[in-house]
Amino acid sequence: MGNAARANGRFCFAEEGAVYVVYLPEGGEAALDLSDASGSFNVQWFDPRNGGRLQRGSERSVRGGGEVSLGEAPSDPSEDWVVLIRK
Repeated sequence: MGNAARANGRFCFAEEGAVYVVYLPEGGEAALDLSDASGSFNVQWFDPRNGGRLQRGSERSVRGGGEVSLGEAPSDPSEDWVVLIRK
């Protein structure tokens, strides 16, 4: 991964324009700045407490070109989640 950032206890690892991994230690909604990216990105969620397959949240995809909402987790929205955003 190319870059990493931390804000409010949240982490984001990124290969800009290709893949982003966001860790939400207390769940909730998050936004991601895709101003320098183009195209469509799939949004999938991973439950680090229970493992398993990637899941769909309230947003299935987002488009680059600005700040985007990643939506809400598939369940237990106040628990920790990992969000995978990739082309």
